[in-house]
Amino acid sequence: MALPGTRLVVHTGTRPALGAFVWMDITSNMIGILAALLTTVANVPQVIKCVRTGESADLSLKMLITLALGLLLWLSYGVMRGDFIIAAANGTSLCLVGLLLSFKWRDRNSQAAQTDDPQHLRR
Repeated sequence: MALPGTRLVVHTGTRPALGAFVWMDITSNMIGILAALLTTVANVPQVIKCVRTGESADLSLKMLITLALGLLLWLSYGVMRGDFIIAAANGTSLCLVGLLLSFKWRDRNSQAAQTDDPQHLRR
């Protein structure tokens, strides 16, 4: 019996089987894991290059800072939502970008020490 002013709607279609929900959950987790792996591994070649060459001049400081802030926000989001995949991937990526930032900082400081030009410190 429906309440006054409402309609009673009867669903005559079939409901998805529980297996369909399990499959979608597994599939979405696999997609999340693959996406997390690829975006995290994308930073590794640049870190390897900086370690081997000791150079970071071709890296954009603004891009690295922006990326680090975005990763920090994603990490916070993953922790707040209790999503291990998001938190772990972005935490790992943040560490790799932090390493690149440390190379950039080291190079800027070593270049500043080699020059007497005070304008160099403002770049």
